[in-house]
Order: sequence, then C-alpha cells, then structure tokens
Amino acid sequence: MEYNMGMYSATPIAAAAVPGILILLSICRHSPKKNLSPAVPFALPIIGHLHLVSAGAFPQTLRKFCAKYGPVLSLRLRVRRVLVVSSLSAAEECFTKNDIVFANRPANIFVAKHPSYDYTTVATAPYGPLWRDLRRFSMTKLFSTARTSVLSYIREVEMEAMVGDLLNSSAPVDGNRYRRVNLMMLMREVVSNMFTQMVVGKRYFGDNKTVKAEQGKKFDELMAEAIDLSGSLILEDLLPAVKWLGINKFKKRMEWVDKEFDIALQEVLRECRKQHLDKSNQDKEEKRKTLLDVMILLQQKDPEFYTDTIIKGLEPC
Repeated sequence: MEYNMGMYSATPIAAAAVPGILILLSICRHSPKKNLSPAVPFALPIIGHLHLVSAGAFPQTLRKFCAKYGPVLSLRLRVRRVLVVSSLSAAEECFTKNDIVFANRPANIFVAKHPSYDYTTVATAPYGPLWRDLRRFSMTKLFSTARTSVLSYIREVEMEAMVGDLLNSSAPVDGNRYRRVNLMMLMREVVSNMFTQMVVGKRYFGDNKTVKAEQGKKFDELMAEAIDLSGSLILEDLLPAVKWLGINKFKKRMEWVDKEFDIALQEVLRECRKQHLDKSNQDKEEKRKTLLDVMILLQQKDPEFYTDTIIKGLEPC
C-alpha cells in the first residue's frame, strides 16, 4: 500500500515537470546559435567532395562553392578536411582571435615540402620555435617599417622608369596615331623589378635591366609557372595510396620548378657572397643593402641558424 501511495504522489511532480522540459527545449531550439558549424555540401561516402573539385581550377571551384553555400564551408577531400573562408570578417576571426589554432600547417603536403625547402619557410613551417624565429626575423629584419622606408627609393625609381616606358611605347611613329600599350605586361615588369631589386639588387626587365635577357626571361617563366601551380591539387596529398604510381603531372611540373628555382637562387646567393668578399662592397651604405645582403651578414654572425636553406627559403617571400 505504501508503494502505491509513493507512486501516486510522484505522478503530479512528473506531470508538472513535463511542460517545463518542453518549454526549455523549445527555447533552446529557437534561441540564436553562437557557434554555427560551417556549411557542408553533399558528400559521397568514401571520396567526400573530391568529385566536385576540378584539379586544374581549384580556386575557381572554391569560389563557386562559397557563392552557393556561404562564406565559410567545410569540405572533405578524401583524407583531408578543408575549411574554406572567403569573407573578411571570417578571415579576421581566424587569424586574430584564433590565430594559434590556425598557426600550424598540415604535415605531409607536397606543395609545402618540396618547393618550400622541407617546411623551412615562414609560410610552411609548423608552429613552433622555427616558425617563431622565422616570423620574428621577417618582421624585424626584412619587412620592418625602417627597412621598407630605406628601400623606398627603389619604388620611386621604378615608377619613374615605368612612366618613361609608357610614353616611349605609346608615342606615335611617322605621324601615325598613338600606339596601344600592354599595361598588364608593363605593370608585371614593374612589380617584378621592385621585388628583385629589393631582394638581390638587380633589374630583370626593361631597357635598363642589369642581367642578361635570357636570365630575366627564365625568372619570369619560373614565377609564372609557380603561380599557376600554386592553385593546383596534388593527387597524392588526397590519395596517399597513389604516391608510388607517379601519375600526377602537377607533381612532376612542381618538382621541375622547384629544382630550377633552387639552381637560380643558389647562383644569386653565390654572386652576392662573392661581392661581400670584395672589400669595396663591405662598407655599402645602409640604403643600398638588399634583403639578401642583410641575410648574408646575419649568416656570418649566426651560421647555424641562417643556413643557405633558410636564406633561399626567405628570398622569394
């Protein structure tokens, strides 16, 4: 009898609790969610979203996805999870509030290992002592406000040269109308000359170039090839099992670019080091020192850290 009385006395409590639980669930369901998960397009069981990605136009494919699903989405490319961020606010949140979370780089990525000297560049080094040292060196020695201000004369000279080339190229010939000028090519040469003069002190393009024409042409071809390959997918990064088949054409092209770049950078490093042995160049004024000059001087003070590999990895950055 006592058992039945206890059972009946608990019934009103349960009856009163049920509406409260339902109300709480309703509030939680309709309350705004602060931590929304990224949008996830439909994926196949094994390959994920790999079938939706065009290997030759990966950035364009991602742009289409973001236009359809929103500025932040998650993709699964076989064994790789990919977070795609295409808005300024989302990128700011990733690299300011959550910068430590995104500071590390995925391991065993072909594009990070081979063209980047085995994960020893600022862009590809894993989060840790090496990455912190490279980042601090880049910010304080190479791209500090003082250093960019010292090298500002290069930008002024190149802009003046560009205006002169523009006037000469568009001037009428034999009384004819003004000629058309390929501004894209002209701007490309200006930016390249600014970069190469700041890094190694040489002009690779234009009438007043300081290197041989074939050397400048080769450098331009390597840069164009590297930019083109930077947006390509390497099949073995997504399907490790195909590594031994050797069927990825992008991998072979990237290995060739990597080898040619290394030869070119080593030659530039050798020439610059030879100039430093010349006493007439040892007292070069501060504003005439290139980024490579700074790195070679630092190598003389700390050769264990500033190896040739580290320097060559920092040259193109």
